[in-house]
Amino acid sequence: TIAMIEKQGYTEYKLGDKIKIKSFDWYNENKDEDGFVHCGDRVFDNYMSVFCGSVVTIRGVGLYGYDIQEDMHCRTWTEDMFERLVERNGKTYPYKIGDRVKLKDLKWYNENKNDDGTVIISNNDYEFDVYFTKEDSQFCGEVFTISDTYGKCYIFKEMEYGFPYCDEMI
Repeated sequence: TIAMIEKQGYTEYKLGDKIKIKSFDWYNENKDEDGFVHCGDRVFDNYMSVFCGSVVTIRGVGLYGYDIQEDMHCRTWTEDMFERLVERNGKTYPYKIGDRVKLKDLKWYNENKNDDGTVIISNNDYEFDVYFTKEDSQFCGEVFTISDTYGKCYIFKEMEYGFPYCDEMI
């Protein structure tokens, strides 16, 4: 059952998610002499490399990984083979770990702040409200490196305290 599968840890991606497969450079840099990249107890083989850099759709979730709609040979795919989530339920996810992004400028901050100097991002895309404070305004227009993601929220490597920033702030 899906509940059993979720307990196994294969819950990062869900049925219908659009996922970007890792790059052909990744494949070439990591394959062994037989053309296999070992991903846990699964392998990414030469046939799978035709999907490198492509966006595919999750059609099945199993105990050992995922099935993708575009793969007519029904190989088992694992999270190690995916670069990132691209779309879920019609919502796009444009950034990934390692991307360099620029926070919005002071004009955006000044136009959107409330009386106490806070911009509050609150909508159905997030499980919690995201705050851009008066103190954060010093970073407006600065470029940062994404070190972690949580849905459409991002943590920046250069920030000491790990406060999440979201798409609307970039």
